[in-house]
Amino acid sequence: MTDVRSLVLVLLVALAGCNGALGPIASDNGGDADGGNPSLPPGVTDDSVNATTLMDAHVESLDGESFTLEYNLSASSAQADVVATIGPNRERAAIHIEKSHQTEAYFFVDGVQYELDERDGETQYRVVNRSGADGAPFADRYVRPHELRILLAAGEWKTSGTTDCRAGTCWVLDATSVNESSQLSDASRFDGRAVVAPSGRVEKISVTIERPNDTGNVTITISDVGATTVTRPEWVDEANESGTRVGFE
Repeated sequence: MTDVRSLVLVLLVALAGCNGALGPIASDNGGDADGGNPSLPPGVTDDSVNATTLMDAHVESLDGESFTLEYNLSASSAQADVVATIGPNRERAAIHIEKSHQTEAYFFVDGVQYELDERDGETQYRVVNRSGADGAPFADRYVRPHELRILLAAGEWKTSGTTDCRAGTCWVLDATSVNESSQLSDASRFDGRAVVAPSGRVEKISVTIERPNDTGNVTITISDVGATTVTRPEWVDEANESGTRVGFE
């Protein structure tokens, strides 16, 4: 079974690898709105973004909180859809990953990680003892997604007013060109829009990228911060009955 710590490997390859890219993007869920004049997020100025500072603020805004994260990748070389629900302090978490010809799912609770891998008409289950883990071992990949850092660092981002958002009033960041010193410097097109709360939490980012070997789009959305409930997937019962057990005496 694929190591969930890699999140969606195809997404990482598409963003940072030698034969990937992302493409046509759905429009953002809001436009400029008269929502007051909140302070700029950490690392953000009118015409630039310090990706490291903004990522640190994003991570801090999720510290100990429950939240839902969604990834959507649509490219000519790959498709991927991910829904991650993370409970408070990562004590409970569920991930569902749909990729081309494969479904993966993970559920963590009470020190046990349940895994599903479905491909070529066959389904395999594992039940892994994680009793020594401090919360869901895979949760950090969603609290601090590598893909988000790459996108923030790759664009020449500028502020473009404010919009209503789940946090109240958020800043809109737009990018119409690529940072020539970034991992995506070979992109011939980089069009992005991000909605960022004053705290630094990136509530949504959507980017269209064209690169020599591929084209496509990626969208990352954070929602229900502090209000996400992690539900037990139905397949966990089957995993308990027939799954390979790992780490149990």
